[in-house]
Amino acid sequence: MFCARAVTIAPGDARPYDAGEWRDAIVSVERGELELECMTGACQRFERGSLLWLCDLPLRALRSTGRDPLLLVAVSRSDEFACAGVSFRLDTPPSRKEAHAMGGMFVWFDLRSKDVGETGDFYEKLLGWSVQGREGHAMISGEGGPWAAIVPHEDGDDAWVPYVRVDDVDAATARAGELGATVLHEAMDGPAGRYSTIRDTGGAPIALWQPAA
Repeated sequence: MFCARAVTIAPGDARPYDAGEWRDAIVSVERGELELECMTGACQRFERGSLLWLCDLPLRALRSTGRDPLLLVAVSRSDEFACAGVSFRLDTPPSRKEAHAMGGMFVWFDLRSKDVGETGDFYEKLLGWSVQGREGHAMISGEGGPWAAIVPHEDGDDAWVPYVRVDDVDAATARAGELGATVLHEAMDGPAGRYSTIRDTGGAPIALWQPAA
């Protein structure tokens, strides 16, 4: 059986993003208009009928931007939403493979560019990506919602920077240094969690990200 939970946000109001609140859930925009604000400041809007996966995304807030109250319905198979007697969860521990997959996975991508608008136009024409926003930041979205952002970057060459989830960003950053990586930006707190940026031993940049507790 499935567990459904309704979340209502009044027009103009915002709800801080909590990754645990949306764990294992498919979210439907039943009424109103939803705006997702990314940790980079970029925003993406979704109208009624949109289906989203909001688990462990680097988001700052969910905002109601339409005239009507925003109604979200989250459907889950777990008991994370405390629907006792309705939902179910297997009380078996994850396999070694599943436990390993919880960390070290790509969760977000930043494309650092000197010209956000031009770069967004390029990928729209080349790959048909949905790129919204040209002033300062742009959000790249797919059927499941936003998955990357184009952010202004004046220093150095344009580059893709993937974000990888880790259990402890401070420990992972220190370990990366021990293994020969260059720490470009020490661990710092952001709206959706704590992150650092390193350059691996081959010279490629990568961000280490730990979701907010």
